[in-house]
Amino acid sequence: MDENRARWDKTLDALEALYKDVERRSFSLPTFSLSPLVIGAWNLIKFEVCFFLDVFLFLPMNAIIFVRNIFPGRWGYRSFSGSYWKYAINWLWRGEAPAFPLGVIRPLVTFMGIVHVYSRFRTVERGIYLDDTLSEEDRTDLNKKVAAALDHWRRPTMVQVVYSYVLPAAGSLIGVYKILFPAGLPQWVGGVGLLLLGYAITFVVSAFMFKRLLMLGASGRALYFLVQSQGIKVTAKKQIS
Repeated sequence: MDENRARWDKTLDALEALYKDVERRSFSLPTFSLSPLVIGAWNLIKFEVCFFLDVFLFLPMNAIIFVRNIFPGRWGYRSFSGSYWKYAINWLWRGEAPAFPLGVIRPLVTFMGIVHVYSRFRTVERGIYLDDTLSEEDRTDLNKKVAAALDHWRRPTMVQVVYSYVLPAAGSLIGVYKILFPAGLPQWVGGVGLLLLGYAITFVVSAFMFKRLLMLGASGRALYFLVQSQGIKVTAKKQIS
């Protein structure tokens, strides 16, 4: 087996091991839950209370600490809302969306994960086809491994595509149409559009965030708040982009 064939085998084995691990950790998600919304709302309330305390107490409290530190010994400066600001800044610094998940539908997260994995293995398949240094025998063996992976992570069905992409997009299209042609649709269609738009924001966007956090190695409660969960440290794994 030459070096190039060994490189392709190593890539396929690494991808398969990574995505199997992602699928196992996806089982830690509930089938349906609004827990992220409850946790996020509770953290937001705590942040607002802490920020309110900082508005009135931050300067006098730290002024006392400053005077205390003139003498031997040292006290750390304090902020009630400092930890929340640090988590938010870290979250944005990582390139995450300025939001938190609101709800979870595990089949929707699984669907997005399958789409991601399927496209990656298709990319590898094209790379194998375009690699002229491989022999026909090596190319055939590698394609069998890709086919086995694609058989497990099958292409999404039309129903899944409609449920995950067409319906969320319909809400925005209805809203734009009503702006351009206010008399062109019955009144009840506007309510349907708002429901579909709410579904897209609440579950579809949240599912995308859950999928991303799964790819970064999170599981359990850390899937709700990767940075904000204290004591959780997640190491991103390398993968083909």
